[in-house]
Amino acid sequence: MKTFLEIVANDLYTKLDGNFENVSVVFPNKRASIFFNSHLARISDKPIWAPRYTTISELFQSLSTRTLADPILLVAYLYRSYVSITGSQETLDRFYSWGEMLISDFDDVDKNMADASKLFANISDLQNMTDFGFLEEDQVKAIQQFFVNFNPEDKTKLKEKFLSFWNILYPLYNSFRESLASDNLAYEGMMNREIIESIKSTSVIPASAESDLYVFVGFNVLNETERSLFRIMQKQGKALFYWDYDEAYIAPGQAGQSTFEAGRFIRENIRDFGSALDHGPQYANFRKPKNVHFISSPTENAQARYVSSWLGGVLNDSEPYNETAVVLCNEQLLPAILHSLPSQLITGKGKSSSMLLNVTMGYPLTDTPISSYVSALLKLQTDGASHRGEWRYRQVADILKHPYTSRLSSSATGILRTIRKNNMIYVPDSLFASDTALSRIFVRTDSTLALLRYLSEMTEIVGRSYMNEDKSDFNIQLYAESIYTTHSIINRLITICETGMLTVTQNTVARLIHQITSSRTIPFHGEPAIGLQVMGLLETRCLDFRNVIMLSVNEGQLPKSTHASSFIPYTLREAYGMTTIDKKTSLYAYYFYRLMQRAENITLMYNNSTDGLSKGEMSRFMLQMLLDNGQLFARGQSISQSAVSSPNEASQLRTLSVAKDKSVMENLYNRYDLEREAQYKKTHGDKDMLLTPSAINCYLDCPLKFYFQYGAGMRISDDVTEEVDNAMFGTIFHSCMEHIYGPNIGRQLQSSQLLDLAKDRAALERVADRAFAKEYFHKSDEYIEQHGTVHLYNGEQLLNRHVIVSYLMNQLTADAELCPMTILGVEIERYLDIEVPSARRFTTRIGGIIDRYDRITTPTGSLLRIVDYKTSTRPHKANSLEDLFDKSNAHRPYHILQAFYYSDVVSATEHEPISPALAYIKQTSAGSSPAIKIGKEEITDFASQVKDEYHEMLVSTIAEIFNPDIPFSQTDNVHHCEFCDFRTFCGR
Repeated sequence: MKTFLEIVANDLYTKLDGNFENVSVVFPNKRASIFFNSHLARISDKPIWAPRYTTISELFQSLSTRTLADPILLVAYLYRSYVSITGSQETLDRFYSWGEMLISDFDDVDKNMADASKLFANISDLQNMTDFGFLEEDQVKAIQQFFVNFNPEDKTKLKEKFLSFWNILYPLYNSFRESLASDNLAYEGMMNREIIESIKSTSVIPASAESDLYVFVGFNVLNETERSLFRIMQKQGKALFYWDYDEAYIAPGQAGQSTFEAGRFIRENIRDFGSALDHGPQYANFRKPKNVHFISSPTENAQARYVSSWLGGVLNDSEPYNETAVVLCNEQLLPAILHSLPSQLITGKGKSSSMLLNVTMGYPLTDTPISSYVSALLKLQTDGASHRGEWRYRQVADILKHPYTSRLSSSATGILRTIRKNNMIYVPDSLFASDTALSRIFVRTDSTLALLRYLSEMTEIVGRSYMNEDKSDFNIQLYAESIYTTHSIINRLITICETGMLTVTQNTVARLIHQITSSRTIPFHGEPAIGLQVMGLLETRCLDFRNVIMLSVNEGQLPKSTHASSFIPYTLREAYGMTTIDKKTSLYAYYFYRLMQRAENITLMYNNSTDGLSKGEMSRFMLQMLLDNGQLFARGQSISQSAVSSPNEASQLRTLSVAKDKSVMENLYNRYDLEREAQYKKTHGDKDMLLTPSAINCYLDCPLKFYFQYGAGMRISDDVTEEVDNAMFGTIFHSCMEHIYGPNIGRQLQSSQLLDLAKDRAALERVADRAFAKEYFHKSDEYIEQHGTVHLYNGEQLLNRHVIVSYLMNQLTADAELCPMTILGVEIERYLDIEVPSARRFTTRIGGIIDRYDRITTPTGSLLRIVDYKTSTRPHKANSLEDLFDKSNAHRPYHILQAFYYSDVVSATEHEPISPALAYIKQTSAGSSPAIKIGKEEITDFASQVKDEYHEMLVSTIAEIFNPDIPFSQTDNVHHCEFCDFRTFCGR
């Protein structure tokens, strides 16, 4: 395969006899120059001076005395002009994205040398304009069409907003350009336009044009400033033009016009500037034999996974890897591609140096660890400092959990564990004082400039941590490059801030950084001429590859379906010769066909899924290849079509299970067989060997969850939260009731005592404060006795405190109706040892902690009660005992099972009638009864009414748990999976 750059290098070498002194070769992008230079080196049998290589953008910059301003500074200048003209109070971060859009519009206006005064004229004036002599006939028609669709006399709200904004565009355009010029700055279009206008007015090319000959290679669509420069250079005999195309898509069809829009601009360029190469065999590559394969795929990720197997079919040791390209139409696939490629390509280890990877497209900065780290640092500074002079837990945890903090500090994980253990919602600085790295992170900044300098310091520290890493590792290169890019953005903002151009709050600059980084990509600095090439379509300009696989060749991706954001309507763009979607479509058609023309093995993949926004259609360019096969390819050329599947993504949910093999059973016995209690105590301290009602309910809901939590001992670590969730709310209420009734154990309480306490809100608030201190803020009894219970509650905590006090008042009022009442115990532990009738008979212990054990007097006599407090808003009901053990019931009455569980344990030693009760605290009020019913029968004597039948069902369930023939299987009831901690293990 002879590439375009190789052909140009040979021709130019011959024309100039190898003398490239004072010759500049101009490419659309930098990458082509590296390949071109390697071709020149192979042509000559002796050392030669290489020509100067430049891009068209760099050429314009070399002809100008102005400095090209960076994008952030441009938005800052535009924002200043906008505020000056409009008096707007809009913040810079909100302005930033549409400020970029405005700059893009102004850039397009200048690059195409449109008359801004007429383009941005008052629309009413433009409608009344009769002199269109400066426009061609089709441009006049375009403007007239605009006013057919847009009548400024029709004063709708949207049109009024557009009109008012449109009328400031020309003053804004002028003000923006003037403010830049006053500081000798420019944006690219402004610079290009000034150069062309200067040359036209003086007929003199600036002296900074150092070359006698400019060779323009591989261009396609030209804006007006480029076209003007080409004409000037050609007129002065200082230009040669090499165009890259194939006769298949520029040759006229049956009607005299080519059916391929790919050749639209090439035909114009050859007509206007001629070609340094004669039209010959080098432009008839589509007629050569090719292997063309279209592949449909159900997902984007399936395409990424296919690339690895495709490479195995085209790569071999006899061919250089740089003749193979993976081209992404959807550049968001890059992370998936990098994770799917063979590891030796990524690391370059274990193989020859030719087996390398070269990425020639940007990796999204937001997908890198440094982006999330800067975001966490910003949240720490803007939201993390509390009014107490401490740090809020959420922001602290985000920092301590981040892998970059772990790189800098070995104590970060331990400190986070301490914070969680003590439920430290507010974290003091003293916790970080002994760690140098953490003490640098947890400092407060008092200004925007201080915040930016803080971020600069932190990104520099993280960057230094990679200094001794293996630079040949692609991931290390990626991380280091992303840190450098982020550090550069922050330092640029510091420079702008120091000049006074960036006078915003810390919150605004945080949002501004997010705006900037979300649109940035990381430029990889590899060796373009070596290794497998992974690139976007735009990066393929001027380059040819023997093997090409292109992914996401879908309609909407190629060409892009979304119009570029602009304030200038399409018809006005067309009228003034500016960039339009039609031009872009033709441009991408050219890029597509140009890449295909010399390739020998072509694979085009598209997503055939119609999920979401995807229509599942192959690109129009692929359809065109199928329909115009005869015009494009040699006679007999076929295009094969196939499909790849994605079994992992399309498969149905599998029912997971864990067989009870010897190791699983041993774990269960170690956990619950009382014969092994001594060994259990050695590893679990004072923790009791106990099968609780929560464990039984867990098994009935999902046996697999029981195994994870109770068999394998897996658990999700507790997190600190400023929110009072249902579990914590219940814990605090339990603690309050224990504090109220605990000192009265053994005493008979009268109705008046409870009613008096229910009316004493201040006393109940003190009880609630103590419970909050102990359960929520994790303060010890000693601390509470010494320091009291004064807390700076946040709004949500105060609200929950108020609600808990109200529930305490309701509960005491309801309890008063049951007096006289004797409290026999609160938060007491009761156990019962039972024999498990399994294959290996053994004894286990059941039981748990009973919320309240009391005695009340009823009309029929004394009654013992086991009271369980519940925070649920839905009281549980059961028609039969079978309902309690029904695994298929998504709303199984597990509260009743738990209350009966405690009653079963207590009734083994207590011979008085026992009444289990459920106190639903959110529904407790005067006259409400906490008694449990099975069907319509109220359970007032557990032993005589349900004990035997309940106990039999309970023991049967326990026996099933220890039955080695019944695996721990995933539940069939997905309702139980909704809030399960282990759902990610199961894929539910």
